[in-house]
Amino acid sequence: MDRFMMRVSIGYPDRDQEILMASQFLSGQTPDTAQRVCSAEDILMLKKAVEEVEVNDVILGYIEDLIELTRKEPRFLLGASPRAMLSLIRCSQAKAFLQNRDYVKPDDVKKIAESVLLHRLVLTSEAKIAKEDAAGILSSLVLKARIPV
Repeated sequence: MDRFMMRVSIGYPDRDQEILMASQFLSGQTPDTAQRVCSAEDILMLKKAVEEVEVNDVILGYIEDLIELTRKEPRFLLGASPRAMLSLIRCSQAKAFLQNRDYVKPDDVKKIAESVLLHRLVLTSEAKIAKEDAAGILSSLVLKARIPV
């Protein structure tokens, strides 16, 4: 369940985009012939910048509270793992970085939680039979987690 840091759905392209993609494929313009937009050094530099975004103890406590709520949720057979917590921390840092901040806020955690945690949570058989929605349950837990002040 922990194989990937995040699960992000980008949906399908619209009709024009899909036809353009097919046309480019037929003319030999495949992703492996795409132009490079950054170097490996650029990626390493960005990675280091994200790692330097501050996550204070209050935010760590907030993240742990949210993780613990997934573990105590009776409709989840399996809650979020320690690795899920680490992924949520790193993704929250990236979210803050993309907002041009050098510190993580609770809103960063809230906005990224579903993408990081949802694919790691396993509903109980009873919850599946009752057609419970894991995303809805997780959203309610995010709202339930005590936001630090």
